[in-house]
Amino acid sequence: MSEGLPGGRGPRIEMNCDPERTSIASAKKWLREHAKKGAACPCCTQRVQFYVRRVYSAPARVLIWIDRYYRRHADWLHVPGYLTEKGVEVGVGNRGGDWSKMKHFGLIEPMPRAIRSDGSKRTGMWRITELGKQFVRNEARVPAFKLMFDSQVFFTSEETICIHDALGDDFNYGELMKGEDND
Repeated sequence: MSEGLPGGRGPRIEMNCDPERTSIASAKKWLREHAKKGAACPCCTQRVQFYVRRVYSAPARVLIWIDRYYRRHADWLHVPGYLTEKGVEVGVGNRGGDWSKMKHFGLIEPMPRAIRSDGSKRTGMWRITELGKQFVRNEARVPAFKLMFDSQVFFTSEETICIHDALGDDFNYGELMKGEDND
């Protein structure tokens, strides 16, 4: 191990090898064993780390709010602004961005080809998918988790969950589904 990674992301785990004599196969094997905690690729030194993504209570609640919006509107929704307007508290799952990871489960989708004035594709414009609507109504299930690397799905759980599983005991499904008249 050497110094920490930029941005304070923990220790840098490196394979102690001779690059002239180490096979790609052995480097790949070593990397798979260390990728969960994060490691530097022995071939290119890129940071490699797998992330487990789940639809848990806070993003599930945001999905219900998005669904309530779409009961009356058909246009694209600026989700961060909508959550602020609704007085949603700041938190990782609510306004911290974890809700946007529901795209990996096919529950929401970003506006295609949208670009901000600074060139970023992160415009905040989203809409709920048909699967997302079905999940909210408890008519569909999604994988319990997905293992992600470099914003791509690496592994999908065969176990599935419903909206009640995602909400857990943190929120009352019936109360959330009632919604407000002015959504």
